[in-house]
Amino acid sequence: MTQTLEDLLDALEDVDDATREEAAKALAERAEPSTLDALIRACGDDFWSVRAYAGCGAAKISGPKASACSTIPSWRSGTKSSMRCPQWDR
Repeated sequence: MTQTLEDLLDALEDVDDATREEAAKALAERAEPSTLDALIRACGDDFWSVRAYAGCGAAKISGPKASACSTIPSWRSGTKSSMRCPQWDR
């Protein structure tokens, strides 16, 4: 079943870490410019993988506003070894 952007944005605010993680991952894969603000907010999430996926999604969208994720210290506190984002290799 395909989730709408609205469903994913709602899931990004869920109390469950795994739900937020899956939403951030799906939003990062889609890289829709309309989700940039939500992804930037998610760069401050308590769960490291949500921050990582959100940062990846923001990097894919790019632009001056997207650089906000790289300035949030908590974004880099997780490990990226089990996750792949092409922007990390640049």
